[in-house]
Amino acid sequence: MTIPRERPFHSIGPAELSRLVTESLTEPLLQIRERVGKLRAGDTLEVNPAPCPTKGDLLGSVLHHAQSMMIETLRLELGFQGIALKSSVMEPSITVPSAWRRTPHSKYWVGKSVLVTGASSGLGQAAALELARKGAQVYGVARRSMERAEFPAGGTFIPTSADVTRADDLHAAIPTGQFFAIIHAAGTGTGDMIQNANPDNLRQDIDVNVLGTLNIANLAESRLTKYGHLAIVSSGAATVPWPGGVSYVTGKAAQHAIAAEMAHRLKPRNVAVTAVLPGAFNSGIWDNMLQNSVLQTVVEINRRVFPSSRRTARQMLADIERGKPVSTAGLGGGTAQRFGRLMLLQSKAVAGSLAMLGLGISLDWLGSLSTPRGSFQR
Repeated sequence: MTIPRERPFHSIGPAELSRLVTESLTEPLLQIRERVGKLRAGDTLEVNPAPCPTKGDLLGSVLHHAQSMMIETLRLELGFQGIALKSSVMEPSITVPSAWRRTPHSKYWVGKSVLVTGASSGLGQAAALELARKGAQVYGVARRSMERAEFPAGGTFIPTSADVTRADDLHAAIPTGQFFAIIHAAGTGTGDMIQNANPDNLRQDIDVNVLGTLNIANLAESRLTKYGHLAIVSSGAATVPWPGGVSYVTGKAAQHAIAAEMAHRLKPRNVAVTAVLPGAFNSGIWDNMLQNSVLQTVVEINRRVFPSSRRTARQMLADIERGKPVSTAGLGGGTAQRFGRLMLLQSKAVAGSLAMLGLGISLDWLGSLSTPRGSFQR
């Protein structure tokens, strides 16, 4: 795999940024998909990430971390199928540095200008409306149609039609001036064994989760006020890979790395950056997620115990207000993260043993589980 040579992030134009993300993540995923489809238990796949970039190289660091998490997810997924993965990748990890802590109060958001992406459903919609209820002027970005809403505290939800993967579209749609906070909740996700994944789903996972978040990061550097907030919503999967979610884990790991890099870059302006790693909660992403009706029914049963998007949004906003570097709002929160890491260690041991012995279960019969997402984006 490769990553682009180091250069100032702000100097990379939209078209070139899209090309670099595709070359570094999307194309390797598609190539690996073809290679894995020809492998059987007892075979070995060799995949190596690009060399580590220099410190301060935002794009290089993000893409390298995403490649590393892609490989770690593949190691787990292929191991269960008895396929060994050979790689030079080191155990990837990300730490989001702390910023100056805030002391929130009841009028904290009154009159503040806030940009929220993914505002047509799920966590983005819940956060946008909650902020408007608190008195903020909220510009809610999404591709879907939305309705303007005004609230007694003086806040307003202002629909803003834009695609986060298109930087020019985004800049043209939003108002001029500075934002007190940017909450990036636009995202998408699919789950399939790599050899069975729909190529369009793979592309969509990377475009929305990686390119879209890089576009927001570029916007945040020039449009956030001092002592403001940037929150990037990724997933618990950003730190705990799971089989059947290579493109999703890759995209979410990239988002987590972007949050960490932006925390360093915005610290001189006292901007608090929060990486949101939510647990499970009820959102539109679960709707018709799987093509298999039996598995979709299991999803529907499980989601009944998930907290609502509004409740999760309130937890997330409380963490953002305090300037916490990481928020784990949602079902389980940090406990789910710790449990997930313990399960990951056990899964790695089992997958490694199966790969070493050349034993495993072929999962080709599952076919593509995820519904084709098309142009889906919250």
